Amino acid sequence: PIEEQEILDQLVETMPKVVASLGIRGVTRADARLDTQGNLKYFDVNGMPGMSYPKSVLVRMARECFPKEDGWEMYKRVINTLIAQAGERFALEVPQEVNETTLFTLSGGYAMRFAASELVGSLS
Repeated sequence: PIEEQEILDQLVETMPKVVASLGIRGVTRADARLDTQGNLKYFDVNGMPGMSYPKSVLVRMARECFPKEDGWEMYKRVINTLIAQAGERFALEVPQEVNETTLFTLSGGYAMRFAASELVGSLS
């Protein structure tokens, strides 16, 4: 997980712009590196990341962000996050259990949630 506050601050500042400019909706994996001046440079934004367990980069990233969580539990939370976001986007009723067990209901890790181009929530 990213522990340097300066990098986390850059994520909070730049990701809404990436989300807005690319029209991102739903769970997306974004890869970035620091340039020689320490600025984040995004080079891959994947709106359909693989979902296989345990090899998927998205699943591994979720487990890295929430290391105290069980692997299969994290996988379930990734899937539930996808379902909850789709339900929200298309105004569909989603079971309460799904909404209560997403990546955004965990503590002790880091995840960002954006609506349009603004940060609407994060965990740290």
